[in-house]
Amino acid sequence: MNNFTINNKSVYAVCGELIEEAQIYGFKHCKYLEVQDALRKSILVHDWNFNFVYNQTTIKDSYRSYMNMYKCGLVNMVIENYARQKKGLTIIPIIFCINYINSCGENIFPLTLENLLSKVKKTESGKLMKDIITHKELLRCYKLCNDKDVNKTIRDVANKSLKFVEVIENDSEKTSSIELIIKKISAPWERQNWYDLHFFYRKNKIKHLDVNNWRDRLNKIVESDLG
Repeated sequence: MNNFTINNKSVYAVCGELIEEAQIYGFKHCKYLEVQDALRKSILVHDWNFNFVYNQTTIKDSYRSYMNMYKCGLVNMVIENYARQKKGLTIIPIIFCINYINSCGENIFPLTLENLLSKVKKTESGKLMKDIITHKELLRCYKLCNDKDVNKTIRDVANKSLKFVEVIENDSEKTSSIELIIKKISAPWERQNWYDLHFFYRKNKIKHLDVNNWRDRLNKIVESDLG
């Protein structure tokens, strides 16, 4: 099993040198778990994994609760950052690993909208893209940052919180470990027009059975602060 380390300078470039806490998301093939583990060993005093955030903060979806824990973790981290921003505290970054370059400079699963949204395209290993790509969490990110039904203050906090990154392998023969470098890249929806590629068509096919809409609850938090 490979031993992974993180390039601290690359983390500071993405998140700032004051980083002590973070929440890590990503696609499995982008080695987000390895990034999380390496950060724990080098920089982070505490990482806000989705399960902790889900259980300790306010919003929980009742529909398909296990699947929605990941999405709720994102929403609750934004709530946490909204509260921190009001107090003048540093916002906790949500590092989302969405692209990966291996030590040979190859990208096995290119970051294209077709790949992100595909339910049928198979990889060379025979796995479906939907088994590799995390659709629902990325859609929740999009809504948090862009949905006009979400209070603008919350959208602004979400945009400040989310750090989409490319993970790059630096496999040096001098060491037994593989160094991971993270580089900030634009959000997928800033690269191409998701609407034209049926992103919202797929979204509208989903039935939302949760009576207490997460958007409404987010907005009420801001409204209550405004009195």
